[in-house]
Amino acid sequence: MVVSLRDLDSVSAFQGDGQKAGLEIWWIENFRPIPSPKSSHGIFFMGDSYLILKTTALKSGSLCHDIHYWLGKDTSQVSHYFIF
Repeated sequence: MVVSLRDLDSVSAFQGDGQKAGLEIWWIENFRPIPSPKSSHGIFFMGDSYLILKTTALKSGSLCHDIHYWLGKDTSQVSHYFIF
């Protein structure tokens, strides 16, 4: 499913994200997205849920956004953020 970042603009936790090429990750704590420090990228815990945003700069200068989620098998943090 394709989702535009414009659909998430009303969510203040994501304001300003996806504006440059790179990877951004949030884990869900108390049903709220918390930015994951770059030193923790690639480390996922079975009891947690994560949102991953990969922003790629195209040759045309526009940005392409890929949004993924990861739900650990023991997670209890399923949130409305995962319903696209």
